[in-house]
Amino acid sequence: MWGGHSCPPCLWQRGMVIIRVMSDILLQMAHLFKLSAGPFLSLWAIRYNADWDYKSSPSAKSLRWSMVLLGYFLGCSLPGRSLAWVRLLAGLTGLCFLCWPNFAYHLDRLLREWPTAEGTIVSSHEEERGRSISYNFNFSGQRYGGIAYLMETGDRVLADGTTVLVRYDPYNPDNSKLDLR
Repeated sequence: MWGGHSCPPCLWQRGMVIIRVMSDILLQMAHLFKLSAGPFLSLWAIRYNADWDYKSSPSAKSLRWSMVLLGYFLGCSLPGRSLAWVRLLAGLTGLCFLCWPNFAYHLDRLLREWPTAEGTIVSSHEEERGRSISYNFNFSGQRYGGIAYLMETGDRVLADGTTVLVRYDPYNPDNSKLDLR
């Protein structure tokens, strides 16, 4: 026994230092969340009234809150003046993901592949910027569609009525794209 403790003094002191440092970081993070409440609530009210937010998948929600916590943690925990810009950038990144959840939606969209459905070309015609292709597909008993602009279609013929593969967001089926691979 070392002074009433079952571990050597150096381990006990290190443990107390770690607890104190983590406590300070958590207090600073709580302060950042308190400061973020005003911008978050203001932007939430605007986004809610304008119906700007996409429905987020569980992975996008996890990504959002992970980015908020990581940004705030790094913003509060990195030591030294030389890392001030990194702390600022990390904190601002956390604030951006907190106040604008569509960042997480778009990042998640880049990281995972959407499911596919069989679609049909409704119309296809040449425009100045390439070929305009209107298509539709069915998902959960409802018909959705979109327009794709292609610079070139290769050897593939995309006439009206042609069957194509469509990738769609299952949480926001109005967001879709042609998969012409």
